[in-house]
Amino acid sequence: MARIAIDSRLAELSWADQVEASYQRTASTPPMRLKPVERAVLYLRAVAGRAEFALSSFYLLVAAREATVRKPERYTEMVLAHNIEFVAQGTVAMTARKIFDTSPKTDRLSAHALTSADEPCISKVCEYWQEKGDANKTDLENALTFMRRLLVLAQDVKTDLPTQRTLLSKRVRLLKRYADRESAHIGLNNAEFAILDMAQVVAVLTLMAALIRHYDRPSTPRDHFMQLDSAARDAAVSVFPTIVIPSLFEHCDPLAESLRFAQFDETALRDVVGNRLLDTLGWW
Repeated sequence: MARIAIDSRLAELSWADQVEASYQRTASTPPMRLKPVERAVLYLRAVAGRAEFALSSFYLLVAAREATVRKPERYTEMVLAHNIEFVAQGTVAMTARKIFDTSPKTDRLSAHALTSADEPCISKVCEYWQEKGDANKTDLENALTFMRRLLVLAQDVKTDLPTQRTLLSKRVRLLKRYADRESAHIGLNNAEFAILDMAQVVAVLTLMAALIRHYDRPSTPRDHFMQLDSAARDAAVSVFPTIVIPSLFEHCDPLAESLRFAQFDETALRDVVGNRLLDTLGWW
């Protein structure tokens, strides 16, 4: 029989009392008041961490969706495929919703922490990263500019001209809509997306994460995300061995690509990453 570890302070309480005590402890905790530079750094770290789950979940989704199309003979396999598909797409959609959240509220970490940062804040983030490694300030500024531009390109621009929206922003909008209507709530309206929609969003998150880890945690191996990409794909194949899944980064290194893209001007970034990223990666 499994043993459940219980906080010694709650050992004498009933389960109902323990639940209430847990709720009261979290409910009574005031929101953290962070300085702009602290919010920016913590947001970037959150992006790096959640992007890894999104990448792993993406391959599970691809494999599971293909498995359901093929209609497995065994009912247990069909149940497994549908369950993994539902969980994986919810994970990626909610991750996109969190990372591309533009809420200006100061009690949460959102893209606003980076896109609204002023020059002194960006300079302090660069100084903080310089203390952790040997990167020069110009490279750090380029990296942060690259990520800020990406976040802006991903925003749902309010315009009557669809051409002003990047393909990335349209795809992020689809995933956020799915997260709102299917993952976070029980909606009555339809929400849908294609594998290619999710692929571009996951690739962008991976590029950002590779750059963040490179500067925020210099001890991370340079090929960390190449290894993760390969392992995530192999993990999905181990669950669905008859499915062939192409790797998002089979032809390039996420870190090398993100360092290259960080040198692009805004127009080139909009074209290559905002609209043609999957072509650039050779994934379609």
